[in-house]
Amino acid sequence: MIAFPQTPFARRFSKKPLVLSLCGWLLGSWLVLPCGAQAATDGATAARTLSLKECVRIALRQNPDVLLARLDHRESVLRGQRVADPFSLKLGVGSGLAYSSGFPMNVGGSGPSLINAQASMTIFDLPARYRVAEARERAKGDLITEREKQEAAALAIASQFLDAEALALVERSLHAEIASLERIVAICEQQLKEGRAIPLDVKRAQASLAAARYRLREADTASHHAQAQLGFLLGLDAGEQVRPSPEERAAPVAPTDPASAASEAVGSSAEVKRLEVYLAANRFRAKSAAAVHWPVIRLVSQYSMFSKFNNYDDYYNRFDRHNGQVGASFELPLFSGGAAKAEQSEAGVEAERLRLNLRTAQHRVSLEAADATRRAQDANAYREVAALDLEAAREHVSVVLARVNEGKAKVEELEEARSEENRKWVEYYRSRAAAERAAYDLLHKTGRLLAWFQ
Repeated sequence: MIAFPQTPFARRFSKKPLVLSLCGWLLGSWLVLPCGAQAATDGATAARTLSLKECVRIALRQNPDVLLARLDHRESVLRGQRVADPFSLKLGVGSGLAYSSGFPMNVGGSGPSLINAQASMTIFDLPARYRVAEARERAKGDLITEREKQEAAALAIASQFLDAEALALVERSLHAEIASLERIVAICEQQLKEGRAIPLDVKRAQASLAAARYRLREADTASHHAQAQLGFLLGLDAGEQVRPSPEERAAPVAPTDPASAASEAVGSSAEVKRLEVYLAANRFRAKSAAAVHWPVIRLVSQYSMFSKFNNYDDYYNRFDRHNGQVGASFELPLFSGGAAKAEQSEAGVEAERLRLNLRTAQHRVSLEAADATRRAQDANAYREVAALDLEAAREHVSVVLARVNEGKAKVEELEEARSEENRKWVEYYRSRAAAERAAYDLLHKTGRLLAWFQ
């Protein structure tokens, strides 16, 4: 974790802007990381170190929810191919080979033959055509669902990555705070021996140290959970963890106007698009039910090779070894019953339900996008407050350090100021992660998240 440096090198950045100070502070943190903490880190379970974009790319390939959605889409495509099967040409070749004694009788529905070939295909079937169109529209809906699962997986990965990253930084700040509190306890104990402090001061210092150690324990537990959860979302092997890699990321560029964000979200919403596709599929369902009175035309084609040992030349005036026929069969429904009319009525009811759900989804998506825009603005404002609060705490440490050097302040005052600064760093890390998470959530709602990570 990143801890506030206690070295003169890093202190030279105390008057610089926050970004430059953070760079020096990052370097100094490795210099003051307690040996015990480093040993604990080295002994921990090995974890993969990945950047945020690497995590998202892996998740799009092997996240369980994404894989299931991809299978659903593939299944819907195959279902459409199965529905369209009657319109594809089918050719079968076989044999009705048999020895005839007397009149040549049927073998398998046709006369005995050396070779028999049959071809069939539906040429015209309007209800079936509409069912094919319906299946293809529903496959489009499953493709939209797959895209939606990818967006959701990317958002979940970003949120979990930010949690793990912030917890890692918080852990390091807590190590530095504990080091400051340990020095305060040592100072209080020494002052108690010299008669310049009372036992209550020592107990208070020890209680603050114990509380900081407990916060470190909580942060360590949460960090392990976040890294394990990140590995699960990436579809890695059981128990494999992912540690966020130190990186400088560009700030997400999200819409700032609630009205434009709401309009963009409605236009790109996967839920809205899927309902529109299902509404189109339902229209084909209604048309299929209404077209049951149309005729059905099918191809009829057959070829047979006959032989004389089946006695064809004895019982027919003319024998021909090669025989074939090509034509079409017509089927005109006269009475279709009540099922087709009921199907039409059911499709009408389903259309009303889909239109109602569509209006509701558009309204809800619009409100959620506008709210997400305001939450992102609130999170950015809080991050600015935390940054200013941190600057004030860092400046206070510099002032107290100068006073200690002049003999006007006690060392314990400096350690308390440093401990307070570390707490401000913790708050700053959390506010920064919250602001970035809110921006990713807004990008997700406006359909820009995957494009941002590409």
